[in-house]
Amino acid sequence: MVADLAYEAQMKIRDIRNKEGVRKWMYSDRVIDKDEHIRWIERLKTDDRQKTFAIVEDISRMPIGLASVNNIDATHKKASWAFYIDEFLRGLGGGLARSWNLICLTTVLTI
Repeated sequence: MVADLAYEAQMKIRDIRNKEGVRKWMYSDRVIDKDEHIRWIERLKTDDRQKTFAIVEDISRMPIGLASVNNIDATHKKASWAFYIDEFLRGLGGGLARSWNLICLTTVLTI
């Protein structure tokens, strides 16, 4: 989970999120400052309707993207999901595959 990552890895998530090629596809395309990012991570720790995971590089274990399950509705067993991946990996298929695996695992653990 993103909230459990070391500070350096949490800031790497912010760096990826703020890249123009990633940011333009987000719900909000503005640059996120450090304080706002830290507040978001703090909210993740208590938000039962959202599960957010870092997609990490195999060797360095540093984040290369993020996958999230949002608007979790346990009563009606539904949710939405999203992901983003660092610009240099776009088009290689790894982001979607890793996101889907995380989402399937989350679904099994949540239901």
